[in-house]
Amino acid sequence: TTIAEDALKAVPDTYREAVRLSEIEGWSHQQVADHQKITLSAAKSRVRRGKLLVKEILTDCCQFDFDQRGRVIDYHRRTDSCSPFRC
Repeated sequence: TTIAEDALKAVPDTYREAVRLSEIEGWSHQQVADHQKITLSAAKSRVRRGKLLVKEILTDCCQFDFDQRGRVIDYHRRTDSCSPFRC
């Protein structure tokens, strides 16, 4: 698994599923809404909040190096142990 997938596992179920469907499975926000039986607005909020939680987990635990286009090219652990996630 990737570090992002591991970080996603630390996100609460409600957000994890929305992010997984949208970002990994490639579903539209409307498809996520229909699947979770929620409004489109709620689906968008869940995906956005879930992605922010993943980002917080990753940036709390790891230092990222980016190329000129903003793509991650390397990362380094900030601490030896980082709860609830280790990069």
